[in-house]
Amino acid sequence: MQGDSFSKEPETILDFITHYIQSNFGGNPCSHEGYETVSEWADDLHSRLKSVKLGNTDEDRILRETFRHHPDYESFPDWPPNEFLETLEAFLEENIEESTEYQAKLVGESAVNARLVCWGIVGS
Repeated sequence: MQGDSFSKEPETILDFITHYIQSNFGGNPCSHEGYETVSEWADDLHSRLKSVKLGNTDEDRILRETFRHHPDYESFPDWPPNEFLETLEAFLEENIEESTEYQAKLVGESAVNARLVCWGIVGS
């Protein structure tokens, strides 16, 4: 089933945020609206990415292509931290939070889980 597990790309990005961006730039002031430090912004994006399961989804492929096949950067540390976070935020907004297709998949999963719970209660 699509989107029922975590995939390697988000896990790699989450580790990069924790171990590279937070460690090296976390205390830096942040010019992004709503955040005082890079750490606050990185924490928010970390939480948002961690809350979605992208295994075997188009969104996972888009995320991988966005960060792995960039014309200017060959690896995560090559990215300027602010640009990395801006790109991640744009991905989350466009492909997860505003994507009717992804949201419909989540609603479908919730309905299946609700039916399973109901059958589990009825069957008891």
